[in-house]
Amino acid sequence: MNVTKGFRSVTIKDADLGLVEAVFATYGVVDLDGDLTVKGALPIGAPVVISAYGHGSHSGKLPVGKGVIVEQGDDAILKGEFFMDTSDGRDTFAVVKSLSEDDLQEWSYSLQDIEAERVTIDGQKVRKITKVAKVKEVSPGLIGAGVNTRTLATKGAESKQFVSD
Repeated sequence: MNVTKGFRSVTIKDADLGLVEAVFATYGVVDLDGDLTVKGALPIGAPVVISAYGHGSHSGKLPVGKGVIVEQGDDAILKGEFFMDTSDGRDTFAVVKSLSEDDLQEWSYSLQDIEAERVTIDGQKVRKITKVAKVKEVSPGLIGAGVNTRTLATKGAESKQFVSD
């Protein structure tokens, strides 16, 4: 079973290198799709592709970057880099950076081979995701299903702090 999830949080690490950090899941929160991902469900340390904008790589567009999944508190975070030696990588990075500065950027991700159970939380039937075998890709986009996601920081001319370095 493949599922697409959304989030809105990104940290730009270095514009010249195209480094990025993005919170793409918040554990223990029911999202707009009625899913709740439990801490420990995602494959921490696993490599992941950064897809073309709006899951464009699902329809044949080349990926625009790659990264690894890490965890900090209740956040699952992509630590990645855009392919700055490609025009699609550079262009996508520029859009992500510009939109995230005004909190207009959301992200989405695709899951593969999940284990889940149906539960009721506060009278709402939700799918509790307990294990994800693979996160196929993360993708910048305009709208995602994630709740409690946010722009962490950008590094460069701004003087915002990073969640991690």
